[in-house]
Amino acid sequence: MKKIIILAAIVLSIIGNTYAQWEYKFFSLRLGLNHNMFSPQAGTINNMMLSIPGGGAMKLKAAEGSDRLFYYGADFAGDLLFHYDLKNNNLGFAVGVQYTSNGLGYNYVTNAELNGNTDIINIKKYKLTEKQRISSLAFPVILKFGHNIYTKMSYFFIGAQYNMNMKLKQKQEVSWTNDFIISGDKKKLKKNNIMYFAGYNYSIFNIEVGFMPDTFFDTSYTISEENIEYKPLSNQKKNIFYFKTSIHIPLSEWTMSKSWRLEKIRRKFKRL
Repeated sequence: MKKIIILAAIVLSIIGNTYAQWEYKFFSLRLGLNHNMFSPQAGTINNMMLSIPGGGAMKLKAAEGSDRLFYYGADFAGDLLFHYDLKNNNLGFAVGVQYTSNGLGYNYVTNAELNGNTDIINIKKYKLTEKQRISSLAFPVILKFGHNIYTKMSYFFIGAQYNMNMKLKQKQEVSWTNDFIISGDKKKLKKNNIMYFAGYNYSIFNIEVGFMPDTFFDTSYTISEENIEYKPLSNQKKNIFYFKTSIHIPLSEWTMSKSWRLEKIRRKFKRL
């Protein structure tokens, strides 16, 4: 309910300014990369096991320091936005549709104590790295503010977006071989989430910091092995952060004014 109220407040703040004249209306294309390097690491699950060389299995725990910065590379994000900017050139908003991929990574290590072995020093440790990619279709609502936001394309922005989570790709790698396992079960994902973000746009360069006070995964997801049920995602933590860097191209006369070649192309199409 709180999420709906916050999103409604953003929309109402935009509607409250509709008394002004709208001067600039245009589409834009934004293409960039998501950097999920600030998100919390998953915790330890008592039932999480790893099959080790030589046969048998050992219990896993979250690796030491796994709650710190863990960069899992960059993931693609792109959206098509429609902008309304006020005549005073200081305020505007945009709505659109976005495809986004968020990457998360976790480190685990075998733990002799969890397996009831007191000879901790002489027991070899094995590592498991788990990488997840979540693909979503999102619908952002953006409020822009600054001086000359259209003529200079320089402005700050805040907003929220509704995510429809569509696909999961999970990759597991172990420390003793280059082999890996790729899997993915959409049932592990929550159907939707809401994210909040803030950022700055200058010319065609766009940066954004986002926050989701939730997790992508359904922590109540349950599986059964040997007649024992457990929840493999119960260790997932909330509060996901991301940092996005993008190229933002207005599909308007503003872009054409920066390039005579593009302007000539636009004029040719206008004559058709």
